[in-house]
Amino acid sequence: MWHSTLFWIALQIGLQLLVILLPTRLKTAYVLALVLFNTIWSSQLAFLALLQESIAWPLLRVPVIGDLTLAVDTLSGFFILIINFTTTLAAVYGIGYMADQRIRVNMNLYALSFQSMHLGMLLVCMLHHFFGFLMAWELMSLASFFLVLYDYEKPGILSIAMKYLIQMHLGVLAILVGFLWLYKQTGLFEFVAFQTYFAKNPNLPLFFLFFVGFGIKAGFFPLHTWLPEAHPVAPAQVSAVMSGVMIKLGLYGILRVATYLQQDALYIGIIVIVIGMLTALYGILNALMQHDLKKLLAFSSIENIGIVGIGIGMGLIGMGLKDSTMASLGFIGALMHILNHSMFKPLLFMGAGSVYKASHTRNIELLGGLIHRMPISATLFLVGSIAICGLPPLNGFVSEFLLFQGIFERLNATNVSSEVLLLITLIALTLVGGLSIFTFTKAFGLTFLGVPRSAQATQLTPVSAWMLAPQVGLVIGLVSIILLPDVYFTFFLEIVGNLFVQEGYAAKGKVFFALEGDTYISLVFLCIIVVLFALRSWVVRRFGQRFGSTWGCGYVAGNTRMQYTSNSYAHYFRRLGKGAVSYRETYQPMTSLEIFPKERSLEVEPTDTVETNLIQPSTKKLSWLLQQFAIIQTGRTQSYIMYAFLFILILFLLTFFQFI
Repeated sequence: MWHSTLFWIALQIGLQLLVILLPTRLKTAYVLALVLFNTIWSSQLAFLALLQESIAWPLLRVPVIGDLTLAVDTLSGFFILIINFTTTLAAVYGIGYMADQRIRVNMNLYALSFQSMHLGMLLVCMLHHFFGFLMAWELMSLASFFLVLYDYEKPGILSIAMKYLIQMHLGVLAILVGFLWLYKQTGLFEFVAFQTYFAKNPNLPLFFLFFVGFGIKAGFFPLHTWLPEAHPVAPAQVSAVMSGVMIKLGLYGILRVATYLQQDALYIGIIVIVIGMLTALYGILNALMQHDLKKLLAFSSIENIGIVGIGIGMGLIGMGLKDSTMASLGFIGALMHILNHSMFKPLLFMGAGSVYKASHTRNIELLGGLIHRMPISATLFLVGSIAICGLPPLNGFVSEFLLFQGIFERLNATNVSSEVLLLITLIALTLVGGLSIFTFTKAFGLTFLGVPRSAQATQLTPVSAWMLAPQVGLVIGLVSIILLPDVYFTFFLEIVGNLFVQEGYAAKGKVFFALEGDTYISLVFLCIIVVLFALRSWVVRRFGQRFGSTWGCGYVAGNTRMQYTSNSYAHYFRRLGKGAVSYRETYQPMTSLEIFPKERSLEVEPTDTVETNLIQPSTKKLSWLLQQFAIIQTGRTQSYIMYAFLFILILFLLTFFQFI
């Protein structure tokens, strides 16, 4: 067995490195081939696990720390499948998106990193050993760092990539400290150490140490500051994978730890649900104010992570209150939203990539009217926008419906404190939903409707079919959820029943009935849409079309500036977002000597409040503190030898007097 495992490891390394030898034009196709190879074997393990078969495959024998084994259960299997689905479609998209890239070094960097990121994500889900898990986590983080760094020659990319790398390693540090503490207390290197530790010790402190570590990767507020900067600068297919599935592995880590909880679930759930509400509100308010289309989508990812956090919090509160209905609906809603987000967010990022590839800009202020030149891309982006807003007839509605159902089920209880919290959660979810609709009417309307605001919106480069086909695949996936919600609900009920709520789910029939009703409503919506389009097509063919200008309110010289801008569209929400969103204004004031004022412009750029008011000041203070130690950098070899001698002497004295 060990010999075959070593062969598998050598095969993986060889296949990864082979891409360097290939011609540049073949690299993206080879990336797709290797992604498909890893998708096939890992999906087989996932399906076996979901069929309740035990999966354990010895991977590597390491002295002292023990054997590394690939282990897949139902939770791992679910995450493996969504990773493979999204990454495969992203690899297909990459063939078209990277077609004009001719720099060999950059393409080698992309090909190696994309393959490694996929493999790293799969191994994170399969390794339940502390050492192996951290190695896979590092592989995933380093590979995604190089993908963020892809356009390193552009200004600001290097600093964004370094910030991402630093914050990822702060998360790793928190996870490492947690693992070391578990090993010290239990003597075990496997995840089963959680069960041993939680049985004898308070659960809350250690859980939140891991919540911080995994929460940085997931993008929970206020640990999110890397996300809105890293996602926009990566290639579109990389942004799709990072937002669609990679940040979900932070949620996987949180859910994995939660499966071992044995006490404090109520208090942990209350804190998680509050963090989830803050994350969702903060993310959508910032998304609403953005001018950069990909940055808008990145902040929207933070919002959706918050919605999943609300579901996890509801599940934990249900566990603490011994309410299997609330616990089941919370966890199922969270898992369903993870699935939904893994489909509609890659769809939107790929749509944004199509817009960028065609117009060479992400600035909404410079776009407009693209629906006339990119009708297929516009339609696909519209489908993703409807889905992410949680509107019927698409899939985002199903997961949010389950969360609302869980809240309404618990509101009939007699526990006043839980009812107050759930009422606040209900208000927060409703507010987030409304702001989400406003955000994506802005994103779609200002990008695709109206008239072009610049030459970049008129001089478009055609979008490859390689870029459109994966988006169609994602649309098919998200439509399947709304047509078969009971199938997906049963699937998630099995996962939740195995890992969280062994008592079963009492209101199963009620939810099935409601989901079937939602399916019928969605089918009616779809039929109405199809009938209206068919009727329109018939009328156009029968009576023809006439083109003319609309009434211009008396203006006879209208121009492209007579449209909503990104700022003006969201102007009335700036007061609502005050405190959550900061702004950087650039304006040249008039002087008293300027008798004939020249043309003036005001540039308002939204900035991340946490980044501006917390991260940057703290970084400056830390930088100043480190500069005070520059005095020891003498440049003399004798000084550095003396420092080493003093360090050894201190260690000797501490050991001699038994301080360590």
